[in-house]
Amino acid sequence: MLNISTAPGNTQKAIGIIVLLSLLGWLLFSPWGYLKFRQIRQELTAQHRTNRELIEENRALRTAIERLQNDPAYIREIARKEHGLIKKNEMIFPFPEKKGKAPKE
Repeated sequence: MLNISTAPGNTQKAIGIIVLLSLLGWLLFSPWGYLKFRQIRQELTAQHRTNRELIEENRALRTAIERLQNDPAYIREIARKEHGLIKKNEMIFPFPEKKGKAPKE
């Protein structure tokens, strides 16, 4: 506890310290304080990261759309890989996968 005597200088110092500590507490913990600033900055950084990922995903999707509209070979490749379609007079021989090896695509 502060030892405040009746001297005017000590009272002014005590009031100054109290005001300073109150101001410091308000700067740290108020709705507009430093801790809130740090939280918002972290959220902003995370949002920028998400935006960059979405931009890259959109770029890849635009490329795929462009190829689907203009590249017949790409359409055939997708039809074969994703839908299991085969050419006329073509046969597929399924082989069991070996343990420990990832399937090739």
